[in-house]
Amino acid sequence: MAAAAMAAATVTVAAALTTTTPLGGPVERVQCDQGGLPKLDPPDVVLEDDDDETTTTTKNKATTTMDPTKHDHNNHNPIAERYAAAAAAQKAYHQTSSSSHSMPIAERYAAVAAAQRRRLDPSSPTDEWYHDLFPLRQKWQPKLDYPLWDSNWDGLKPQWTASDTNDDTKRRILRDIRKKGVTRHIVLVRHGQYDETHAEDHLRTLTPLGRRQAELTGQRLASLLQQPVSNYDDDDNNSDYSDKKQRRLRRRPLCRITKLRVSNMTRAIETADIIAKYLPLVPYEEPDPLLNEGRPCHHIPGSKVSDKVVQQTDEHHPRIEKAFQKYFYRAPMPIKTSRDGSSNSGSSSSSLNDQPVKDHATTRMEKSNNNDDDDDDDESQRHEFEIIVCHANVIRYFLCRALQLPPEVWLRYCPFNCSLTYITIRPTGNVSCRLMGDIGHLPYEASTFSQHEGFVW
Repeated sequence: MAAAAMAAATVTVAAALTTTTPLGGPVERVQCDQGGLPKLDPPDVVLEDDDDETTTTTKNKATTTMDPTKHDHNNHNPIAERYAAAAAAQKAYHQTSSSSHSMPIAERYAAVAAAQRRRLDPSSPTDEWYHDLFPLRQKWQPKLDYPLWDSNWDGLKPQWTASDTNDDTKRRILRDIRKKGVTRHIVLVRHGQYDETHAEDHLRTLTPLGRRQAELTGQRLASLLQQPVSNYDDDDNNSDYSDKKQRRLRRRPLCRITKLRVSNMTRAIETADIIAKYLPLVPYEEPDPLLNEGRPCHHIPGSKVSDKVVQQTDEHHPRIEKAFQKYFYRAPMPIKTSRDGSSNSGSSSSSLNDQPVKDHATTRMEKSNNNDDDDDDDESQRHEFEIIVCHANVIRYFLCRALQLPPEVWLRYCPFNCSLTYITIRPTGNVSCRLMGDIGHLPYEASTFSQHEGFVW
């Protein structure tokens, strides 16, 4: 087979790259000189065939040190050109071979090239574009390539100390976290249908149907606080059950709702006010503008975005991402008090106690007795439910980020008014979705997506 037909380009860079992208995690680091330019050799572009019979290598042999003060804006930008060439070579390698190399490498090189052009020549074309859809700098960059799971996504993964190097010790600590840690349950509620004929937020109030939707949603959420009682009759065919099993049939642990949160927009506040009537014992937090509606990021599929959309994304994304980081995290290990009055996390690792607690005040004391009722209470204490009333785009983005899916797929998910999206975060950091846009509490005639009624639209 001809070597030219099987050639694929690979890119190597002599020094580590360092930069960051607005919509993503850290990209490899670029060590800079005093002039602020990256200190690196020109990327070596290597053309290889898959049978290793021949190898052709082309390298830039230039050794002249570049002076950033003498850069010719009207001629070329050497740094940007090298990164652009590296990006093109990486894309070619990805497209013409069966390699497992990922496109994000090429995208990061292209982003660095664009950043260098903007930095050295503000009059140069602004952005490299992602498949001619939106600026590459606005594409979310995961810490790990999909579909790998980032186990430290919230920065709260236990950090092992020197004393925890033993595998048995690690297994015991992780077992304690799973068994004794708190599972966080986050129920995202989209607001009810509202009047969309006005531009001003204070006039965009719930419609009569939207208020009915909120009433039904409040009743559904209130049922979480009730203790279901089984119809099982003590005197009827109970010989196969122990007293303990009978009691468990009648009583289930409560769902401990710790917070009711809401955005700062009128339609969400009105929805939450109605829901709050059914949850009188649940703390109702002040409205949070971070939860307001907006454009969390670009979406795929979609067409090429306008300058206005680019600006909106730059404005809204940091706020909505900040809201995600504020409300989505694993619970810290519960605190137990020892007989001498000192507290510990139930683990031999001191590093587990050093984990940040964020806005979370869960404490759980050891039970002095071990009867069945206390077992149920103890189980209830290991679960916390939080209700957040907000908006469709915000909920879509939260779901994608929590499940570590590309956020650009957010528009493929369609949460109806007053639908419930229910996410659990285990103390180990694992995340799962139990309900997605659930409207089982709403009759068909009360099912709407904005001004669309029912399902036939």
